[in-house]
Amino acid sequence: MADRFLVALRCMGEIDGPRFLGGNPYEGTVRLASNLESYGTNWILNFQPGLEGVSFKCVEDEDGYLERIDDATVGLISDSPGTRWVTRWRYGDNNQVVTFQCVASTGRNLFLDGRTGSETVGFAPGTDGFSGTQWEVIKLANDPF
Repeated sequence: MADRFLVALRCMGEIDGPRFLGGNPYEGTVRLASNLESYGTNWILNFQPGLEGVSFKCVEDEDGYLERIDDATVGLISDSPGTRWVTRWRYGDNNQVVTFQCVASTGRNLFLDGRTGSETVGFAPGTDGFSGTQWEVIKLANDPF
């Protein structure tokens, strides 16, 4: 059985701007939102035994998994039958701050990067020099089901 937690993800980027990871499953998009009450800022963090990393599922009227679309783009995919596999995220913990690295992808840019100045989310090649790759995980509830 998987361990699941309802969480919010807060970008620790140094530039002022929105900080909470927000998804729009209807559009398949991800952006940074101003506050926890914004649409799409609740995520299910899912640990599954035997699988490396975690998955994130945006919890709204329609659900969607956080997915690496290509070397620069992050989005959401549905969990309906027939969709591609869900991206897994390796995480590193450093003094209460977490980084997320795409597990099963190739390419130069693998770290989830919140860009607070432009309210966008993309990827960075590493964590040094990219303050947007640092995230705070805010636990909202244990197993939300």
